[in-house]
Amino acid sequence: MHFEALSIGLVLGNLKTYLLDGIGVFFAISPIIALVARMKKGYWLALVFAEIYSFAGLFASMSNQLKTVYPMTAVFNISGYYDASMVQVLIGIIVLLACAVLALFILEGLNRKTK
Repeated sequence: MHFEALSIGLVLGNLKTYLLDGIGVFFAISPIIALVARMKKGYWLALVFAEIYSFAGLFASMSNQLKTVYPMTAVFNISGYYDASMVQVLIGIIVLLACAVLALFILEGLNRKTK
């Protein structure tokens, strides 16, 4: 293990990337998580949705316009994994917040249904 090649800046930079990736992926897939909570025994269908969603990210990452607005690739723009301008990072933040709001709307309907 080449510990002499490690610097505190490198370790902190990678830690920031990993934390932002984890939090961002949670926000990106939160609508799918909310749909699973909405559907009774729809676990397999949710798995299919998640696979299609992640597979579409491969194609979205090939286009600069889609890379900015597709939630899974927007996570990589925000975390610094992809080189992105400040505008792309801000658009990515807005997209992930929209995913969170969509998930909240789906879950809010679930709360009203159970009352």
